[in-house]
Amino acid sequence: MAKGVYDKKRPTAKKVSSFDTKVIIIVSIAVVVLVLGIIALILIDTASKANVGKVNGANVSALDYRIFLSQVKAEMEADYEEEHKDDTETDSAAFWTAERIKEAEEKALENTREFYAEYDLAKEKGYGLTSEEVKNLSSSVFSMIATYGSYYSSMSNDQLLSYVVYSYCNMYCDNLKYEEMDKCVSFLGKMMAISSYRVAMQGDYKVEDLKYIDSDTEEVVSTGEKAIRDAYEENRDAYRRITLQALAIDKKGVDLPVKPDVVEEPVKPETTDETSAEYTEYKTKLEAYNKYLDDVKTYEENVVKYNELKAKVETMYTTLVANGKYTGKGIKAEDTPEYTDAELITIIAKEGAKYNDNMAADGTYTFSGTPSSTNLLAIFANSIEWTDDTRTGVKSTLVEKWAAKEETGETEESGETEADKKDDDDSFTDLWSKYGNNYNLSGVTEDGKFKESTLVLIEDGSYFYIVKVKAILDLDTSTEEAPEDASGSADLSVRANVINTVKTMTSYVDLKEAVKAAGAKYELKNRSDANIKTASDIVFAS
Repeated sequence: MAKGVYDKKRPTAKKVSSFDTKVIIIVSIAVVVLVLGIIALILIDTASKANVGKVNGANVSALDYRIFLSQVKAEMEADYEEEHKDDTETDSAAFWTAERIKEAEEKALENTREFYAEYDLAKEKGYGLTSEEVKNLSSSVFSMIATYGSYYSSMSNDQLLSYVVYSYCNMYCDNLKYEEMDKCVSFLGKMMAISSYRVAMQGDYKVEDLKYIDSDTEEVVSTGEKAIRDAYEENRDAYRRITLQALAIDKKGVDLPVKPDVVEEPVKPETTDETSAEYTEYKTKLEAYNKYLDDVKTYEENVVKYNELKAKVETMYTTLVANGKYTGKGIKAEDTPEYTDAELITIIAKEGAKYNDNMAADGTYTFSGTPSSTNLLAIFANSIEWTDDTRTGVKSTLVEKWAAKEETGETEESGETEADKKDDDDSFTDLWSKYGNNYNLSGVTEDGKFKESTLVLIEDGSYFYIVKVKAILDLDTSTEEAPEDASGSADLSVRANVINTVKTMTSYVDLKEAVKAAGAKYELKNRSDANIKTASDIVFAS
């Protein structure tokens, strides 16, 4: 968890299948705040002991309902803010009309009812927590609060408890009280039992049992092998593994510099009084002009250094592309070994820079997932596509793909400043000007499986890269057995990872279906509107 989560009201919502007169005024405000605080404590104490109804004979804790209501409240606010993100002014407070509060309450009650029903089904199958397991869970919660408290000393125990609940199950409730610890432990215990039951369900699934769910509607849209394909295509960069081999040439301060803006030489004033305003202004402008001349000289020197290095790299690159081997001098000015018929791996071993600690000695590294906006090799890996259905080659849609991410905002990271964003924009402009729309890499395949591509020369602010694609592991080149990537960095194959995702989706649907099939057994009975209102007042007062 990142420090500062309480700088905001709550983390992003996630679904579970977010003097004199002045003295008088100040004292008056303090009294009001104190009274409101006492009322809130009384409400919370009352709500902690209350129930909002029964499900299959079990009392439904008002605290559990508050947790679900906090989530629904956060989700509805997030949807509203997303819908009005382009508006110059929005009023989130005005959003909460009596009708919307009622809508949130009913959604939260339904989620709570399903939660109790799913827990009942898990218990029936032997996945309820024993008293010893509940005791251990309670100890774990206390331990996490103590641990978080040592890092986040500004947080109250109430905040830390909310933090722990969020850590366990991605559900956030910003009005919990430390005195409600036992109720929170009970909630987490139910959540863990349901999770254990779902995992057990997944163990029995065959491919034909799998179901793919639309993330917006939560409806099943495909089954079996089609479900696996749909899940993969929804976010294939999270699953694919692209292995590159790169000779990284460190620029060591000779990156192409930015030419300084022109500064005109100032005209010396007629006055010889150096204390006059005119002469003072002249001296300031002259100083700036002289600095400009120095900057131009440095710029020109750096251009020469950059061009010299680039020429060496391009010579090596073109020779390797043409012949597969290189004969000639090395790149490093301080270390220029002679090469005779040297392959890329030999050159990497002698003078390749390790741009990443995880890069192997032979310059190989396997990439997967969404790259940061500053990692050109990862961006390049993520852009690799098959050229056609016959898979006789590959290409890189480096700029096209990154342009789409820029447009949707997917490259922005949490806490990014305007300066950071400008750097991202500048780097994108550089990519476009240097590399155009795509590289055709003419990859070679054997028996429908990717072998490796031809070499490509790319660069960022730190390195030149002579790089090729060594392997693409995707859904169609993956089995359900052990990882295929040479680095062994993955615990499971691509296909197995996708299948596990779909199994989780399937267990989510199947458990909901089991609740629905039970009919009236899991209806919410003995509903207490008074206790529901008390709990809701706590949530909407926060």
